[in-house]
Amino acid sequence: MKINILKTLLLLAVTTGGLLLGGCTYMEDGESNVPWSRPAEWENRLPGLGGR
Repeated sequence: MKINILKTLLLLAVTTGGLLLGGCTYMEDGESNVPWSRPAEWENRLPGLGGR
């Protein structure tokens, strides 16, 4: 009996944690945080050369 209660509490905790950490986002069509039309400023530089 005690094991069933612990399993139920563990399942409830995992489910609640998943819902809280998962969050939700609603984005309209065409909304994006990523500028796909242009490369990032770091993509055209060589590493270690200080932006030359």
